[in-house]
Amino acid sequence: MSLKDIVALPEYTATLYSGKQVKYRPFVVKEEKLLLLAKESKDEEQIYNCIKTIIKNCVIEPKNLDLDKMLYYDVQHLFVLLRCKSLGEAVQIQVTDPETKQSFQTEMDLEKIILENFTGKPQKLKLNENLAVQFRYPSFMDFLKVKGPKQVKSDVDRIDILFNVVAMTIDKVYTEKNTINCANEKQEDIIEFINQLPKAEFENLCSFFKSMPKMVYKSTFKNPTTGKEFPVEVSDFTTFFTL
Repeated sequence: MSLKDIVALPEYTATLYSGKQVKYRPFVVKEEKLLLLAKESKDEEQIYNCIKTIIKNCVIEPKNLDLDKMLYYDVQHLFVLLRCKSLGEAVQIQVTDPETKQSFQTEMDLEKIILENFTGKPQKLKLNENLAVQFRYPSFMDFLKVKGPKQVKSDVDRIDILFNVVAMTIDKVYTEKNTINCANEKQEDIIEFINQLPKAEFENLCSFFKSMPKMVYKSTFKNPTTGKEFPVEVSDFTTFFTL
C-alpha cells in the first residue's frame, strides 16, 4: 500500500434541487488551497474555474459530470453541501447595519441556506394574444458567458448584460402558427427579436428574472450599540463559493 492510499475519506449522497442524485467526498487540503487562491484573487472567472475543478474532483457519481450544463442553482447547492462536509456548517460573514452603516462579524449557518422561488420548470410567458415564450433556467456555463458585475461601468453595460441573459435563456418562441426552437437560432437573431418588442412586453420578459430561483440565506442581527435588529440576506452567486 502506498502513502496516497492510506487516507480513507467518507462518502455522502444527496439529491439536488433538480432531482439529480450525486455521491461525493469532502474536499481535502489541496482543494482547499485552490479555493483560498481563488478567493484571494477576487477574480470571478478564476473562482468559477476553481469550483469546477473542486466539484469534479469530489463527485464520485455520476462519473464525467458535465458542470457546464448543470443548472446554476444545482451547482450552488452541491458546493454548499461540499463546503459543509469539508469545513463545517458555520462561517463568518460581515454584515452592515443599514441605519447606522456600522459593520459587524457574525456567524452564518450554511445549512439554513434555502432555494427561493423554486417551482420546477419555468412556465410559458404570454407576451400578447399572438406571442409567448418559454424560458429555461440558466446553466452554470451561462453565468460564465455573462460579464461579471465588476466589469459593469455604465447603464449601457447593464442593458447589454440583461439582453444577453434574456437571449440565452429563451428556450422557445410561440406564435399563432409556429414554434421556434431558439437552440437552433443565432444569439444575435434572438437579441434582434428582443429589440423589436414593445417596451411593455420587454418588461414582461424581464419579470421572469425577478422570480427566478436563487440560493439565499436570511436571518437577523442585533446591533450591540443600538439594540435594534436588522435583516441579513446573502444571495450573491460568488459569495457561497468563497466562504
